[in-house]
Amino acid sequence: MTDVNWDDLKLFHIVATEGGLAGAASLTGISAPTIGRKMLFLERTMGRTLFIRSQQGYKLAPDGVILFERVQHMRRTAQRSASGTAMPFRYRSFRFPPTSGSWVSSQKTRAPFADRMMPFDFAASTSVPKTI
Repeated sequence: MTDVNWDDLKLFHIVATEGGLAGAASLTGISAPTIGRKMLFLERTMGRTLFIRSQQGYKLAPDGVILFERVQHMRRTAQRSASGTAMPFRYRSFRFPPTSGSWVSSQKTRAPFADRMMPFDFAASTSVPKTI
């Protein structure tokens, strides 16, 4: 699957929820023909049939149901992230007692597994490659 625009996925969710282009147009302020073109483009981009179109409106096709569930999950995750409830726990700060001495401060600046990491030569990395 190629990259899909998040705004198109949100619009897909609205069309699916409203059951058609007219409801989605009144909710978003985007014209129904524009929404219809965006949904066709989304289907072509994904290579899937997302809607069954009829006189009564848009009904989700089997692939559309799967995408709808995924978009719902994405929206809930985004909302939880925005509200700060997505993290399963809160990071807690820890204060070392003043008697910890220089050993603690030296440990805070070391990267985990620093003794097992390959050395990095900054001088070599900043040089411009030679051209022939």
